[in-house]
Amino acid sequence: MKDKFEELLSRYVMGRCTEAEIRVVDQWFEDIVDQDLELPTHEQDEVEAEVLKKILAVKKKQKNKDFVISLGLKAAASLALLVVVGYLWFRTDYQQVAILEKDQLPELELENEITNSGELIQKIILPDSSRVELSPGSVIRYDKRWTGPTREVYLTGEAFFDVRKNPEHPFLVYSGSVVTRVLGTSFSVSAPAGSKSVEVMVRTGKVSVHDNAQRSNKSQIDETTDGVILTPNEKVKYYIEHKHWVTGLIDKPQPVIIEDRDRDFIFSDTPLKDIINHIAEYYQIEVIVENDAAVNCSFTGDVSKMELHDMLTIICESIGTRYEVKGSKILVTGNGCEP
Repeated sequence: MKDKFEELLSRYVMGRCTEAEIRVVDQWFEDIVDQDLELPTHEQDEVEAEVLKKILAVKKKQKNKDFVISLGLKAAASLALLVVVGYLWFRTDYQQVAILEKDQLPELELENEITNSGELIQKIILPDSSRVELSPGSVIRYDKRWTGPTREVYLTGEAFFDVRKNPEHPFLVYSGSVVTRVLGTSFSVSAPAGSKSVEVMVRTGKVSVHDNAQRSNKSQIDETTDGVILTPNEKVKYYIEHKHWVTGLIDKPQPVIIEDRDRDFIFSDTPLKDIINHIAEYYQIEVIVENDAAVNCSFTGDVSKMELHDMLTIICESIGTRYEVKGSKILVTGNGCEP
């Protein structure tokens, strides 16, 4: 609506927009900056003068603050931008001032494609405020306006996603031959162009990963269809040619719960069963002890600064057991209590 867009532009210039709102306005400016509106000279001059007047007024109010001219204001030198901003922002009635006819207004592009051609990770904010860390050489594509039942992203390469939770609008990542469906979680996808496999790794939350052949029927892409369900610290590798899924733990599992981790991983004559409970809770990984007698073996030590695998190595060697990763679970074997 015109009045709401005027309000948005006003807050934008005053530096009071959220990150998501800034992206909307900046993208709108990018879309229209090269448009040729072909107005009569006297109307161009009139709109330009009024826009500059408003800009100077805002700057005067901000004289005691740092005033940053963003993309929109930088583009104010463009006649096309001045005309459109002047029309939408400072005119009070579409009917009274015929600067543009409705069908002359520039249309927003529906699709946005971003390629990380640099050497560092590129951070991207999506239309719903979800965040993406796009790895070098990777490409991401998505609609600039998510108005449908799903939020869809197309990825070539590797990226980490931190998805804003919205159960009514599932988040779908199409990468090579698989589609990853989430409601709200953080995870990474690796799908290099031409690769024979696609890998998905979950940091928090839960995702379902399916063959992209089901893409034509998105309503059925859920936990009941053929594929795998991943929970924190789990990964899956899908071999495209053989349509084969291989699940397991990620290489360096991270604690899902951060609070009190340092304190709770300092043990003093603590039974193995309690240590296992801590690991299962903090990392959300299932740990199975093969020998029931071993759960009563005790351990003393501070392993709070260690990664999970180092932590397990120290604990198991101290009580005469050993561990191994079995798929997405950890298995502790041995009689125990004999260092």
